[in-house]
Amino acid sequence: MSEPDDDLQAAFQAERAAERRRAPSYPAVSAGRSRARGPRARRARRLLLTGALAAVLAGIGITLRIQATRELELARGVMAVKSPTAFLLITPDNSLLDSIPRFGRSVPGSPLRALDPGGPLGPPLERSPRI
Repeated sequence: MSEPDDDLQAAFQAERAAERRRAPSYPAVSAGRSRARGPRARRARRLLLTGALAAVLAGIGITLRIQATRELELARGVMAVKSPTAFLLITPDNSLLDSIPRFGRSVPGSPLRALDPGGPLGPPLERSPRI
């Protein structure tokens, strides 16, 4: 394993030589790089960055809008749920629960009217003629 492999070493040297022939010279690379830093390249780079930023902001806005819409739909769904036992809360004199009690007056249909004949809450008494 530790013996040098002459065939492998020759293959690597041939590959290095081929890369050197294909690679551009350093002055050519350096000159090309300085041309890319001109005002036209800066303008293009600035335009590209502005477009990318606009796309990111639009994506964030769309995502937030979709999330808010989903939350609103969820809230509407929760509010629309009706309990299967809601009918048990409906009682015969449910109108008494919806009204505010006031002194000196009774709600129509109240059982207090029958208990207080001639009183402020009950029906008036019919006066019989005196004999």
